[in-house]
Amino acid sequence: MSLRATIIFNLIQQRRMRGLSQETLAAKAGVARVYVSRIERGQANITLDMLDLLAHTLGCKPDALLAPVPDGEAVVDVRVKQRTPRVPK
Repeated sequence: MSLRATIIFNLIQQRRMRGLSQETLAAKAGVARVYVSRIERGQANITLDMLDLLAHTLGCKPDALLAPVPDGEAVVDVRVKQRTPRVPK
């Protein structure tokens, strides 16, 4: 599992364990709900500062979001959209 997929899996698990919606987590962290959604869908890169902020908001240490996913757990399907380069006219 990639590091990105591991972070996403752990972020979703930590959020759900606390019974928080994306909207509630975002409001508590002071960020847009759309940003949290994009992180969880693998459409936005998470910075170290954001990882730290979300972990703090969830009441866990940042390493909890980096912890290896136990064998047999659901795998997060992270598909990063590749942008088609624009061809100059």
